[in-house]
Amino acid sequence: MNPALKPVLVVLGWAAFNAVLVLLMLVYGENALFIGMYGAAVGLALLVAGAVFLGRRDPAGQGRRTVAVASQSGLLFALAAVLAGAGLIFGYWLTGFAIIPLLAALARQRKEVLPRGAAPAATEVSTLHSQRPQGGDGGPVAKGVKAATATVVAAKAAGWWRRRRRSSRT
Repeated sequence: MNPALKPVLVVLGWAAFNAVLVLLMLVYGENALFIGMYGAAVGLALLVAGAVFLGRRDPAGQGRRTVAVASQSGLLFALAAVLAGAGLIFGYWLTGFAIIPLLAALARQRKEVLPRGAAPAATEVSTLHSQRPQGGDGGPVAKGVKAATATVVAAKAAGWWRRRRRSSRT
């Protein structure tokens, strides 16, 4: 199977699932509003599948396109989707604000596509051992944190002991 079709098949699976729900609602005589909502979801999923297919193919027909690992356009697309969804809940005026991150994402996405044949590099995550200073107990900041923690614990213990002692006298 062509690896470029896998994301398209996932979205088409969503459309098929919603189509089954529409058919079930038609059989059981559900409200027309609900049937229309699920029908719109099927149509939207088919549009998204088409967009995914067109976005994943290479213009020269040479396979699929790869987007960089840390994609800012993905974050902007997500922000636009959240604003559009919030507009459905809080008022349609909020949906207009979704256009700004959507346009920024479209402008940014073209720059984030890697050249043909390039693969995203693995992300290096530093471990705690490589960040910890060698020797000593961590420097003056660590000493200050330890002293402040010890002071707070001692003050809490002294307050608890005083309250207990006062309550035992009465």
